Amino acid sequence: MAKVIESEERDSAGILSTYQLLTLYFPAFVFALGYSIATPAIPVLAKSFDTGFGIASLVIVVHALGGLVAAVPTGFLVDRAGRRPILFAGPVLMAAASWLTALAHSFPELLAYRFIGGAAMEMWRGVRPGWRSSQTSANAVNAAGR
Repeated sequence: MAKVIESEERDSAGILSTYQLLTLYFPAFVFALGYSIATPAIPVLAKSFDTGFGIASLVIVVHALGGLVAAVPTGFLVDRAGRRPILFAGPVLMAAASWLTALAHSFPELLAYRFIGGAAMEMWRGVRPGWRSSQTSANAVNAAGR
């Protein structure tokens, strides 16, 4: 059975605790990698999908557009479902969209998967600061009560 990390253990380890690495830093690294990995591949995408370099650059624009479009609905989802399910759903959707991007057979299909990946990334990035501040606030209240 997995060990549950108590709030005292999370706070005592500081900024480089295992809990912090797994919940904040590692996903941020993976998302940044997923966002920027398409940049060096643009010439290859242009050639493989028989499009121009400018059209192939839409891979980056569409990813950012997905995040822009998902910003407001993410807030509504958080109000409805809570922070934890959205924090979990963002990386899961991003992983699925990344796999589908790698398997895309057409350029519009590739753009659709990149859009979904951008939306999923925004779900996680939009909820993370609020979740982290609520954890810090709860820990401060617990520490003051001792």
